[in-house]
Amino acid sequence: MGKERKFSSLEDWRKAEGRAPTTPTCQECGKPLRDAKYTLCYDCNQKRKVGQGGPDGRPSVTLPDGYLQEGYFDSQGDLREELITTQALQCAQTFADIRLTGGQLRRFFAHARQAGRRLEYGESFHVVRPSILEMRPLVADAVGRADRNGVGDYREFMRFMDRNVALAATDATHFLKGFLPHFQYVVAYFTYLKPKG
Repeated sequence: MGKERKFSSLEDWRKAEGRAPTTPTCQECGKPLRDAKYTLCYDCNQKRKVGQGGPDGRPSVTLPDGYLQEGYFDSQGDLREELITTQALQCAQTFADIRLTGGQLRRFFAHARQAGRRLEYGESFHVVRPSILEMRPLVADAVGRADRNGVGDYREFMRFMDRNVALAATDATHFLKGFLPHFQYVVAYFTYLKPKG
């Protein structure tokens, strides 16, 4: 009986048998892997961790379809029901999935509420409007910091704020009776979904 050969790896065995070595590849994108013990490359693994989606790079979590296309109000001038219930919950779920913290969400809600108080105390909308509009660059800054620090991809939160600020900056009614209550319901659902942080 011949001497038994031992191999330290599958690649050593393939070389000894005269078979071409195979390079393991990522199951999602097909890139070569550095180590055969992994099934995903670093990029695809990171995307899964922070809810950034699949191999096409598109987010797996997004805002509701058709979000705010019909504005805030129904034909009677009341806040649309889905902005209180289903779409508010979907937005909150999206924010929980992208690992937005409660502190970050409440900070922007507090900023909006402060602008609302100014309107309620008698300041004109045109004086308060810059405070509403400044939420867009403030969110962009927060998204950039999160991305730079590897915390997560908060672009869906930026899309939420961009769409809402554009609509809320129309007039005091859109801001006070549309955006603020809708944002409050999103925060409430988020607190339910993610009670800590």
